[in-house]
Amino acid sequence: MGDRETRKQQVHERILREARRLFVDQGVEQATVEDIALAAGVSRATLFNYFRGKPAILDALAAGMEPRLVDVVSHYASQQTSTREQLLQLFTHSARVVSGSGTLNRELFVCASKGLVMTRLQNALEDMLDAGQRRGDVAPDTNLPLLAHNIYLALLATIMGWDIAGKMSVAEQAELRIAWLCDHCLV
Repeated sequence: MGDRETRKQQVHERILREARRLFVDQGVEQATVEDIALAAGVSRATLFNYFRGKPAILDALAAGMEPRLVDVVSHYASQQTSTREQLLQLFTHSARVVSGSGTLNRELFVCASKGLVMTRLQNALEDMLDAGQRRGDVAPDTNLPLLAHNIYLALLATIMGWDIAGKMSVAEQAELRIAWLCDHCLV
């Protein structure tokens, strides 16, 4: 990559980094394109050369969400613990990240999953379950794709946290959801 392309990539990454910071600090609604441009050290016009507006910035941030989630699943799947413990750690980790980011991760998850299924994430969950099946802590007759999809939906509900938010913390929701799934679906 040439110097010009390197500089363009650096500006692109700086805009995204500062947008993420402002979205966490101020909230997605309150942070303006002008705030982001100022924080990134670029003019509003330059920002618009990279992104058509705040929704495009959110979409770019969301595009990086699934690979990060797959990495987290792979990390916990590599632990020498039961599938139940791996899933509990995954959900607890996700709850901690969501709780520390205000509404940003919820907004990004909405952007990332707009009618789309996060196939690589579900595949990573299915791999985790398959390894558990080989260890003997996932029943041999379990429909792994269906269970992986249900875990994905439970993770989505935990990240969104809107259904029972206010009644219990995201961490409590995560623990209850994974306990229910494990009690009903794992050995």
